[in-house]
Amino acid sequence: YVFLPPVRAGPIRELELNTSVFLDRENNKVTVDLRKHKTRARYEPVIAELCRELVPSVLDYVAHYWEKLKRNQVHQFLFVNQKGSPFSSSGWSSHVQSIFQRKTGQRIGNNLIRDSFVTYVYGKGVTEELKESLAEFMGHTTETAQEWYYRAPGTVRRQAGVDFTTATARQIMNTHGSE
Repeated sequence: YVFLPPVRAGPIRELELNTSVFLDRENNKVTVDLRKHKTRARYEPVIAELCRELVPSVLDYVAHYWEKLKRNQVHQFLFVNQKGSPFSSSGWSSHVQSIFQRKTGQRIGNNLIRDSFVTYVYGKGVTEELKESLAEFMGHTTETAQEWYYRAPGTVRRQAGVDFTTATARQIMNTHGSE
């Protein structure tokens, strides 16, 4: 779930085999179509190949567990609840939170994952091009991603401006001396 830039929960929850998840066993690839996001009218389709670390797990899940977990229900949803049905929105949210609770000791929801991701990446001083790419993958403009998801404290957010001003002042001092 965290190997892609964090998209909204809906497109992940609603993945369906042969409709939005495409398995290429021959080439050991899995492609996902995440166009079912709420801002899809404004942004390009999000179609991505899963990273190679996830492919074996997805292929194994579909080959050995998926049909059993569906309990003979007729649907193609990749992720199913304990009854074999597609997850409801709240059911998926609870499921994700419980996974993080088991693995980390913290109940972490999809929005906090998005907040944490943007805060971490932007805190690394990445290029505007990378910010734009990540924001688009998340279904936002860079301005919206910055405003809604970047949760660094004000002192951290202002540090880049302080660093720039200091570097500029030093450059001027080195060029012109201390007049």
